[in-house]
Amino acid sequence: MRGCVARRRGAPLAERIDRLAKPVRIAPARHLRRLRQVGVTVDTQLTELYWQICNEILAQQDRRGWGSEVIKRLASDLESEF
Repeated sequence: MRGCVARRRGAPLAERIDRLAKPVRIAPARHLRRLRQVGVTVDTQLTELYWQICNEILAQQDRRGWGSEVIKRLASDLESEF
């Protein structure tokens, strides 16, 4: 929601994206390599988080008999949170 309000008051979206991306475009190669490494690290951590969430859901389905309604609610809660 906050982003929508900022877009209406500020520059058009394309200009905002261009302004945000400019430092990345002009960064030296070593900085770009570091940014890519950070991106890989974040991707790895997200993958591990998703795997842990999935494992917990599967365990709860087995232990407590969670059904599709619980999974839908959990998905909604996670989407709201993240």
